[in-house]
Amino acid sequence: MVSLLDVSSQLYAEAARQFKKQVSSSENKEIQSALTLLSDQYTKRSEELLVLDRTKAKLPVAPTSSTPPSPTARTRHESSSISSSLASARGGTMSVNLSDTAILYGDDNTSSGDPVTRFQVAVYNLIRAPNVTIGTELQPMKQIKPSGKSVEELEIENAALKQLLSSYSENMSTYDSFHKKVKTSLKHYLSTLKREINQQESQIKKDYENKIEQLYKDNKRLEQQVGSLKSRWDALVESAKKRREDQKSSSSAD
Repeated sequence: MVSLLDVSSQLYAEAARQFKKQVSSSENKEIQSALTLLSDQYTKRSEELLVLDRTKAKLPVAPTSSTPPSPTARTRHESSSISSSLASARGGTMSVNLSDTAILYGDDNTSSGDPVTRFQVAVYNLIRAPNVTIGTELQPMKQIKPSGKSVEELEIENAALKQLLSSYSENMSTYDSFHKKVKTSLKHYLSTLKREINQQESQIKKDYENKIEQLYKDNKRLEQQVGSLKSRWDALVESAKKRREDQKSSSSAD
C-alpha cells in the first residue's frame, strides 16, 4: 500500500516541476527568482519525505507516548520556510502577517499594492496540506491467518479493515483534490501576477509618456515666450541705437 509520505513526496515533486516549468514563461527577474526558490524548496522537501518514508519502512513499529506532528503542522512549518525564502529573494522580509487565518489572494484588506507580495501570500495559503485522518487505532494488520476465531471476531476484523481501507481511500482522494487545486490555483495566481505587473509597467510607461508630452508642450510655450521677449529686446536695442544716432546728428548740426 502506498504510504502518505510517498504520496506527499510525489505531490511536492510535481509542484516543484510546475514551478520550474513556469520560470521560463516570465521575463521578470523577481518572478523568476521566486519561482526558482519555490522549485528548489519543494524538490528538497520531496527528497526529505522520500528518505523519511524509506527509513520508516525499515524501522520496527514501537509504541510511543508522544503524538507526532500532523501533516498539517509540518506543512505549515514548511510553508513558512518557503515564504521566508520567497521574501529573501526580494531582498527583505514579507510585509504582511502570514498567520493561520491569512487572507486569500486578492483581498484588498491585506493587499500592500505589491503584486509579488500578494502572490507570496497566495502561495503560502495554497501549499498548506489538507487534514488527514489516519489514527493510531487503525494500524494495518501484519497478517491474517486462518484460525478458530468466531464469526463475531472475524466480523470485527473485517470492519476494522474496511475502516482502514476507507480512511486511506479518503486521504488519497483528499490529497488528489489538493494537488489538483494547487496546480490550478498556481496557474491562476501566476496569470494574475503577470497581469498586475504588466498593468503596473503599462501605467508607469503611460505616466512617463504623459510627462514627456507635457514637457514638450511646456518647452514649446517657453520657446515662444523667449522668442517674443527676444523680439522686444531687439526692438528696444534698435530703438536705442536709432535715438543715439539721432542725438548725434542733432549735436553735429548745432
